[in-house]
Amino acid sequence: MKISQLLFLMFFCTSLVAQVIVEDVVLEGNQLINDEQILKILSLKPGAEYSEQKLSEDAQRLSRLYQNKGLYFAKIFQPDIEFLPAQKLKIIYSIQENANINIASIEFTGNSYITSNKLREQVGNVSQLQQLPKFMKEIVQYYNDQSFLFASISLQKIVKTDENLKVFLKINEGKPCEIENFRFQGNKVTTENTLIRLSGLQNYQLLTPELIRLAEENLEDEEYIKNAEIIPVNSDNLLIKLEEDKMTQLAFLLGYDNSAQEDNQLTGFVDLQFMNLSGTGRSLSLQWQRLVASRRSVQLNYHETGVNSVPVNADLSLFREEVDSTYIDTEVETEVYYTDLKSRYGIILGWNGIYPGSRRPKIYEKSNYTKTGVLWEYRNVDNRKNPRDGQTFSLRYFYIMNDSGSEENSHQAVEWEAARYIPIKNRLSLALQTKIKVAENKDLTDLDYYEIGGYNSLRGFRENEFYGYRTAVTTLEFRYLLSRTSRSYIFIDHGYIENDVYKYGLLCGFGAGLMLQTRLGLFHLDYALNYQNGKFSAPMQGLLHFGVESRF
Repeated sequence: MKISQLLFLMFFCTSLVAQVIVEDVVLEGNQLINDEQILKILSLKPGAEYSEQKLSEDAQRLSRLYQNKGLYFAKIFQPDIEFLPAQKLKIIYSIQENANINIASIEFTGNSYITSNKLREQVGNVSQLQQLPKFMKEIVQYYNDQSFLFASISLQKIVKTDENLKVFLKINEGKPCEIENFRFQGNKVTTENTLIRLSGLQNYQLLTPELIRLAEENLEDEEYIKNAEIIPVNSDNLLIKLEEDKMTQLAFLLGYDNSAQEDNQLTGFVDLQFMNLSGTGRSLSLQWQRLVASRRSVQLNYHETGVNSVPVNADLSLFREEVDSTYIDTEVETEVYYTDLKSRYGIILGWNGIYPGSRRPKIYEKSNYTKTGVLWEYRNVDNRKNPRDGQTFSLRYFYIMNDSGSEENSHQAVEWEAARYIPIKNRLSLALQTKIKVAENKDLTDLDYYEIGGYNSLRGFRENEFYGYRTAVTTLEFRYLLSRTSRSYIFIDHGYIENDVYKYGLLCGFGAGLMLQTRLGLFHLDYALNYQNGKFSAPMQGLLHFGVESRF
């Protein structure tokens, strides 16, 4: 019997009655896979109790790791054991990676829908064996993008000729996924036809991973749907699985203005929404708003989802505002638009009437406005309420006719909004937003101007503090996402405003905020200071906004 075998036998017998600990694991010959990756899959790490069975299993794990990396000709030699004092040992793995073997050619079998030349044209080719697993994944992804969602690929054989290899890959294409039947799960209120229309899939026959992602986002865009998942059951059947939320929402926001420019006052709004009426996706909402003590408004909105087979929706809005005893503003506006998975295109029709109040002498005369316009909106974000990645874009053009009774005039207006959400790291993200509104300066009255200032436009200033025919607000916001619906953030708002009386090019609001999901609802809290005319507002002169969105 050899001395090494005798020592091993003595060590094995000793290990039966005493615990043996692995002191160290040494890896030799590995260059393409680092020590950290290998040690992560091994069960016998430093400090572990030694076992012959675990040693054999670790050798098999190491072999599979190299195969998964495309190093099919790597050799894993029998591990060496070095015995140490105090019932300890060292395990030494010797590895021969054999990576410098080129692939001469790749042959496909089983593919009939997509030719081999087409696959090579779209995916390319590989020359090194370790590139093969990635290449195979790209082949499957290409099939998925062509609606073959159940396609698979496997390594059939590798033939070695001299110093080169010939690789044979077997493809199981399956059938292209053509939607013939929908199945539903979790929709207690929403009708099946409504879900199909909201997803946008009624316009598509062939299904791809990108279409599935966008359809899921469209469903989750609805306030009354918490989560949505679309699962291809087979090439003909599609499962829409969702979790519904409550259909009624009450939101309110209160503002406390501690500015030295005027007396302290309480402002805010209340928004009551009845969503998904009878499971059809239709909705009705009522909003009351008091921006300043002398100005209050009420608005009624209705959303019509149209018929099942046509992706056309409509929004109707009735608005009335009273400004102390100066004037009463009444507006009626409707939008009719076509929707697809990412965009909407539509027309806008509106009427606006201004009536003088009881104040004398009159400041405003009776006048009527008619408005026609077009809209285009694009949205592709990962989460509507709390986006971390993606972008949105909105463009609206208006032609407005003013009939004041004694004369008629017209002007044009353009409204442009864009947002980009950039993930930084883990839960940290950056939001960049821009809102620009421009009206043609042709005999405009104060009521034709755009207004900025306050929670929804330029934080740190009073609601609608500024007005003009050119406005722009740019926002930079650093966000830390606490959950899917919650975040904390710090922000900087920059505003530009121009009218015939004044022009401000450097209006800044800055501060911090919190949006937090609680049992009572979605809680909002913002505190903002401002910079204007070369001066910063004092900390005690900031504006505090808080509110709650609650469902029942």
